This record gives sequence, C-alpha cells and structure tokens, in this order.
Amino acid sequence: MDTIRKLLNTKDYTNSFTLKEREEGKIYCLIGYFFFFFFIPLFVKNNKYCKFHALQGLNLFLVSIFGGLTITLLNHLLNLLSLNIIGVVFKVFFSLVILFLFLFGIINVMTNKARELPLIGGFKIIK
Repeated sequence: MDTIRKLLNTKDYTNSFTLKEREEGKIYCLIGYFFFFFFIPLFVKNNKYCKFHALQGLNLFLVSIFGGLTITLLNHLLNLLSLNIIGVVFKVFFSLVILFLFLFGIINVMTNKARELPLIGGFKIIK
C-alpha cells in the first residue's frame, strides 16, 4: 500500500499558477489529454498552466504510441512462440495503465490541480 501511495504522490505545481490561469484554461487542458490533441492547450496565450498540462498530455501520447507499438511487437513474438495468453495479459495491463494515467490527468484538471502524471510526468520533452 505504501508503494501505491508513493507512486501517486507526484510533484504538485498547483501553487505555481494563479486561480485565474487555472480557470481560464480548464477546457483546453481537458481536451489536451485526448490522444493527439495535447497541443490544443498551447493555443491559450500566456497560460503556463495550459502549457503544463499540454506537456503532460504529450508524455501520455508518446507513451501510448511507443508503448503500444512495443506491446504489439511483443505480442507478435509471443504468438510465434504459442504464448498468446501472455501477450493478451500485457496488452490488457498496458491499456489499464494508460487509462489510469488519462483519468489521473483529467481529475487533476477538473480539480484545478497541476500534478505530474505518475511514472511519466517527470519527463520534460519540451521546455
């Protein structure tokens, strides 16, 4: 249980942004977590809160794409070895992790928070 708490206790940058910034960009930030729409929050000018969530959405998008490709390749290899069930388990587990990260981001936006996504939120792809 402590491991789960540590995993969910990510860096919180909420106090770095004004309430006005958070309220102003909420809908854009929500859209930014949906697949490749991570760039939408960047259209809100001078809003660092939106940029924060755009970068979190980008991390989620990249992990979804590259992780999905990796899982698919692994699944094909396991199919060749007649270990289909292991590939299915990996796919389901990966899908649940992505769903969890997506919901974590959405809940952050809905509650006006700016917390990094667990596991992947600390990666800074764009400054």
